Amino acid sequence: MKHKKWYPILLGIISLIIFGLVLSNGIQALFLLVDWPVSQFLYATPLILCIFVGLIQGICEEAGYYYVFSRHLKTWKGWKTPLLFGVGRSGLHLIFDISSIIAIGYSTNQILLSVVIVLVSNIGLFGLSIMDYTASRIHRFKWLCGLAIIIHAILNGGLYAMEIGYISAGINDSNMFRVSMSLLAVAIAFIIYKKVKLDGDTKTI
Repeated sequence: MKHKKWYPILLGIISLIIFGLVLSNGIQALFLLVDWPVSQFLYATPLILCIFVGLIQGICEEAGYYYVFSRHLKTWKGWKTPLLFGVGRSGLHLIFDISSIIAIGYSTNQILLSVVIVLVSNIGLFGLSIMDYTASRIHRFKWLCGLAIIIHAILNGGLYAMEIGYISAGINDSNMFRVSMSLLAVAIAFIIYKKVKLDGDTKTI
């Protein structure tokens, strides 16, 4: 089964559900929806609340994907691995995002703009997947997983800050922020592609 091309795609979908939805949302629900001193403290300090939300999402997802690359895709080598995994990871995101756009009932121009932003954002997920994969294969680049966590945390924390009004921003500002962070992930992935050999067994480099 591990030699079928759909295997990394399937793992990308399953990993997003487990780490990106169940685990991260479960932890956030525990800390934010339960009325206890920790949740009261977080709601009383919006900056820490936004940092917390961003870090939970970033750590759960990127560390989770690093684990999948290290344990369940360890026999897969080369660029096809993070790209196929990214198809599953971003594909599920894409379905949800497009469905949300349609449900809102935007005008034609708004739909086109939103779709472009969603596509760029999902391409950014491929960049993060490449960073996690590289970290799992090359010991001296393990810090790339940490960088992926930070980028993901800044993205989610920033968007959450805009959502709750802690940062004053309109829809165009949030879109530009999302696109900028996604392009940053893509740029780092491109540098990895140019500078790092991922074909063949790279674990001993």
